[in-house]
Amino acid sequence: MNFIKNETAQKLRGGYYTPLDLAIYISRWASEKHPHSVLEPSCGDGIFLEALAKAEPRARLHFTGFELFDEEAVKAKERCLSVPRFASKIHSGDFLDFAIKQILEGRKDFDCVVGNPPSFDINICRRNHRTKLRRSSSFSGCRSPNTRTLGSLSFLLL
Repeated sequence: MNFIKNETAQKLRGGYYTPLDLAIYISRWASEKHPHSVLEPSCGDGIFLEALAKAEPRARLHFTGFELFDEEAVKAKERCLSVPRFASKIHSGDFLDFAIKQILEGRKDFDCVVGNPPSFDINICRRNHRTKLRRSSSFSGCRSPNTRTLGSLSFLLL
C-alpha cells in the first residue's frame, strides 16, 4: 500500500494517456454503427477526437468531451481545430456533474461513448467524487445511461 504523499500528481488524478494507435483501434470499433454524437467523459488532450477522425475519415459528427484539468482541456480544444468537420465542444469540468443532470432529466444525447477512463484507487478518491460515482453508475449491462438505445460504449479498461 502506498501513501498519498508518496504518489505523483498524475497518478493521483488517474492520468494515463492512450497511444494514438490504440485510440484509433477503439474508435474504429466504436464507428461501426456510424454514430452522430460521441461523448468522451475524460478527454485529456483530445486523442480520441483525432482517433475518430482517422478511423472515419469522411464522418461528420458531434464530439463532446469533458476534462477536469484546464491545461489538458486547452490541449483538447486546440486538437479540435485540426478536425473542423466535427462539431466539437470541450468542457473544462467534471463529467459526473453533467452525467447526474442528464440522468435526472432522462436525457440520452449520445450514440457512442469512447475513452480511457481515469484509473484511480477508490480509497484515495475524494468523498464528493465517490458520491458522484455512485449516483452516476446506473449502468445497464454495457450501456451508459447517457447513450441512446443501441449506442456503444467503447472504453479501454486496464
